[in-house]
Amino acid sequence: MSRTSLCVLLCLTFGYCQSQDAIPDSIMNMYKRAENHCFALENENAEIVLDSILYILQENHLNTSSFGIKVILKKAYAQDLGNKVELAFKSFKEALQIATQNNDYTALADTYISLSLLYEKNQDFEEAFEYLDSANLYITKFKIISLKPKYFIRLASVFRVSKLYGQSDSAFYYANKGLKFATEQKNTTRITSGNLVLGLLYSNQKNGFKKAKFHFHKAIIAYEKLNNFDSRINIYYNLTKLHLKNDFIDAALLYSDSSIITAQISSKNSIYRDLADYWYIYKVRSQIFEKKRQLDSALVCLKTFHRYKINFERKKATIGVAQEKVKYNNEKYKRKIKKQAQIIEKEEQIIHEKNNIILVLILFFSALIYLYIRLKNATNKTRQLTQKIQLINKELNISLKEKKTLLKEVHHRIKNNLQIVISMLEWYAIDESNPMIKQNYKALVNRVNSIASIHELMYSKDELKDIGLQDYIFTLCNYIKKSVSDESLQFDIKCEELKFNMPTLIPIGILINELITNSVKHGKVAGKVLNISIEVARQANDYFLLLYQDNGKGLPDSETLKKSKSMGWYLIKSMPRQLQGNVKMYNDSGAVFEILFKAQE
Repeated sequence: MSRTSLCVLLCLTFGYCQSQDAIPDSIMNMYKRAENHCFALENENAEIVLDSILYILQENHLNTSSFGIKVILKKAYAQDLGNKVELAFKSFKEALQIATQNNDYTALADTYISLSLLYEKNQDFEEAFEYLDSANLYITKFKIISLKPKYFIRLASVFRVSKLYGQSDSAFYYANKGLKFATEQKNTTRITSGNLVLGLLYSNQKNGFKKAKFHFHKAIIAYEKLNNFDSRINIYYNLTKLHLKNDFIDAALLYSDSSIITAQISSKNSIYRDLADYWYIYKVRSQIFEKKRQLDSALVCLKTFHRYKINFERKKATIGVAQEKVKYNNEKYKRKIKKQAQIIEKEEQIIHEKNNIILVLILFFSALIYLYIRLKNATNKTRQLTQKIQLINKELNISLKEKKTLLKEVHHRIKNNLQIVISMLEWYAIDESNPMIKQNYKALVNRVNSIASIHELMYSKDELKDIGLQDYIFTLCNYIKKSVSDESLQFDIKCEELKFNMPTLIPIGILINELITNSVKHGKVAGKVLNISIEVARQANDYFLLLYQDNGKGLPDSETLKKSKSMGWYLIKSMPRQLQGNVKMYNDSGAVFEILFKAQE
């Protein structure tokens, strides 16, 4: 047995015993059973099992552990599925309180993300975004990588359904980011959610049919593996609407058939589901037959839709009454929990004794083997490792120099290619007679140059990781001043010794370019020197403040700004969000912009 194998064996042994002492196998099996109930939408059964787990944890003083919080969150999820919104809020509040007392930042972030879903379902998008922002603070500060897929996909979902903040670009951006993290972590649940959100987003795009179909099929394959009938039915339903919308009538009918067949299987396999729960699939089926000119079939489907919808509403009312009866049947409920707890405690006692014997034997033999191998191989391995490290260091130094030279050449070529693009745009601008189009060409030239300048600075510096912000702003301002050919344009730049990477500098450069262009175009007063002040300073909590101010005419009223659909205003509003910040704009002897942002990884 090698030394590495022995270390792995010891780690597995200690990890196994520790997890067994903390959360027994029988409890974990109960938790998995509750998850299966949630998948099958058997919410009452899920609550009973989860309450049993919480009772046992409380008896063993483990109810405030990380696992205890996890159980409370799952209970809140089950209550939300059962439309018990008030009880779900109460459970979420309990989880937040325990996580705060324990300084369990992972549980806090997870709870905030789960709360955002609750508010999203209730169409309170302001609160949903606030809870997601709170979650992101903990995820970023404590580098909770495991929650990034869930956070980004949830954020994309809120952007998708929100009318107040509805921006399809942001929804696409965060959905793809979440799917990327989920794929890296091999998180099947989040991969499925990411594909579902992207499918819904592409289905609303003019030319998004193929991509929407691709992502829907990815999601449905995963749901088939999870045996999740309800989610499969919903995706078949969305695929039906997608094909109907794009006039693929026969394909739409096939997907409608699939949704009805799956609904029939689901209703047969569950005592909690029947066909009335899937009333919505018959409405779109009626529309398909109407397009096929089969009006009799369309009428039959429409009648089925109305009949099932009425039955569904009656069922909801009946379930509400049944839930109240279960709520007040406490004595019988408690006796059942205590009985389960006694059985589990007996099982755990036997398992615990066996585990102790196994642990002693494993530790004894592992210690003997470890000491033998360590004494025999220590000297030889040290010598071999030293030689390997020296050789690797030599190869790494050579490789580093080569890559540094190659990277500088890449930046130089990118800068040259972008310069060619700039020259072509300038040539088109000269040849263009329409002043408005000519002005748009010049604006585009400045935007491309803001990116080209970064690659030029990268090529000229020995350090290829970060660029000094002050040098970049000076370069950008000098170029813009030359491009507008206006000597009355003056800059006052004050910047701390700050260095940023390309993902941070590109949005900043685009933002500064748009602000200066806006000042020159709309703010300049005839006969007066246009002074532009740019200051950047470090703030608390890893934030930075970019203060931009001119002495021009100032900004128009807020209503005019809201109605503006120009590319410049869109970039000014969206770039700070890309930097995890925000922008505040007002007038003070000219236009003032306060941009709060974070350095990107």
